[in-house]
Amino acid sequence: MIEIKNLRIEDTSDGWSRVAVDVNFEGMDDLYNGEGIWFSTPSKNKHMLSESYDAFLLVPLYIAMS
Repeated sequence: MIEIKNLRIEDTSDGWSRVAVDVNFEGMDDLYNGEGIWFSTPSKNKHMLSESYDAFLLVPLYIAMS
């Protein structure tokens, strides 16, 4: 089972904003070393970040299927 949770938008100290989630693969090692998955953009484009989990499904799904 793949658990994707804790969707959040964060501002970094170097002028970037990112949307991030925590990912847990049940029965597998932590492939992300506690970092989760994130997508970032310059802070001036923060309004383009979505509060949807859709973008985060593809990477863990690919890993789980391999």
